[in-house]
Amino acid sequence: MPYHYFIFIPKRSIGSYSHLHYMEIKSSLANSSRERCCKRKKETVKLEDIAIATPKKDEMEPEILKGRVEHFNEAKGYGFIKDLVSAEKYFFHVSSAPAGIAEGNTVTFETEKSARGMNAVSITLTK
Repeated sequence: MPYHYFIFIPKRSIGSYSHLHYMEIKSSLANSSRERCCKRKKETVKLEDIAIATPKKDEMEPEILKGRVEHFNEAKGYGFIKDLVSAEKYFFHVSSAPAGIAEGNTVTFETEKSARGMNAVSITLTK
């Protein structure tokens, strides 16, 4: 399949010569791609030899992080935990938090990727 190239020519030189020059370039590219295509040998592949799969996720131990609850809105049921090492903030929902969680608590947690970023899950209170 030939590639399409766009050539920008200054306005003052637009005319029959520039149009012919464009056509020459386009046809020479098409001819060179045909030559490359025809030089390759056709290869037959059996249907059984084609592997269709998605790569598996690495089965790693989840990393347990330590952080502090920066913000918690009990009425809305969400909050943010700031990691003590990296200072990154992670969103958490009350469904993954223990009862009695409040701002200022030190917690341990794991992270999980969501559509909006990384979330804190499996949260436990520490002393």
